[in-house]
Amino acid sequence: MRSAFGLDGLLILLLCLFLLWREPALGQKIAGLDHARLMMMAFVLPILCILISEAIRSDFKIQNYDGPSRLLLAIPIFLAIFVRRVNYWKLFSTVLPLALVATWVYAGMDKLNAERFGTRLSTHYLDPILWGNFAVIHGFICLFSMRPDDSRARKCYLYAGLGIGAVMSLLSQSRGGWVAALAMFCFWLWIKRKTFKRHQVAWACLALVTLPVLLYFSVDIVHMRVNEAIQEYASWAAAKQMDTSTGLRLSMWKLSFQLFQLQPFVGYGDHGLLTALRDPRLYLFADPEAVKLLQNAGPHNELLAEMLRSGVFGLLSYAAKYLMPFYVFWKLYRRSGNNNPAALQGMCLIIGCMTGGLFIEMLSYKIVYTYYAITIAALMGSAMLIAAPVPANVAAS
Repeated sequence: MRSAFGLDGLLILLLCLFLLWREPALGQKIAGLDHARLMMMAFVLPILCILISEAIRSDFKIQNYDGPSRLLLAIPIFLAIFVRRVNYWKLFSTVLPLALVATWVYAGMDKLNAERFGTRLSTHYLDPILWGNFAVIHGFICLFSMRPDDSRARKCYLYAGLGIGAVMSLLSQSRGGWVAALAMFCFWLWIKRKTFKRHQVAWACLALVTLPVLLYFSVDIVHMRVNEAIQEYASWAAAKQMDTSTGLRLSMWKLSFQLFQLQPFVGYGDHGLLTALRDPRLYLFADPEAVKLLQNAGPHNELLAEMLRSGVFGLLSYAAKYLMPFYVFWKLYRRSGNNNPAALQGMCLIIGCMTGGLFIEMLSYKIVYTYYAITIAALMGSAMLIAAPVPANVAAS
């Protein structure tokens, strides 16, 4: 499946390049689109940041460009979606609930998953945390796709997608996904606040408060995982037990920030960090298990991982992956009179990835990075089309 997805991504890229090559008056159609230029800059920056930091360190590794290059190669995709006037957001939201069901069935049939992760729902080649994060993110994209003029059947269909994604996240036992769900729900309430009546606002706020409480007291998985996190944090804060799941994460985050302060401008790259972690002075204040886990699996935090890899240029790369696209989606949403479902879908995806990225590197797998790049690019092209459609006389040329 992973290799097939990579092949699909390549075919999509080649198709978009062919369509752009055959497109008449391409320059005229994208001329004056400030948002297009800003997005192309965002897609180029991660590679540029790695190049600058490696040049300063004199440490060039071609494999470091593997993930960011997927953003660069996504530029033709969002341009093709825009100039060919593809209604991608509608197709995306229509397929998503069925895709969630198919993913759930596939995960349930994956016998290797039980051997590797036990009862946590996932696939054997993807971490349950990452799997659960994306399950709930796509569930909320269904919610963000809903429009007031949708038919009752379509609304029920999208609500079903939300429910399926939420249940999949619960079964994966991904606490990061649950935090992401709260963040996305709060953003949805805020973005829709002017369209709600007073009683609807009251019900929504009540649901925001009571639903987590009900889940905590009625769902054993939630109750157990939340209690574990609280107890593990208390043990870590009191320096009683440092090698729990939560304690190791907190220790790695603390250690990562201290390492960043030692070399803030260019970072360590992927191999320089191994040398830095061999310093015996680290063990005077850092838990040995946390040092070992940081060496083998990274800091389990996307922002800190970028900071360790490329220093301040890693911060710029992080902003290019998430903050710059979010800003463009927001501007397109406002330009469309707060009626741009493609922009809402894109902002939901980014909020989910940023929140989930507090607990794991969301784009650490090639298949995930490819999917994120393609989806953000396609949604950006669709959002630009809604906010600033290609003029009819130009589109017909």
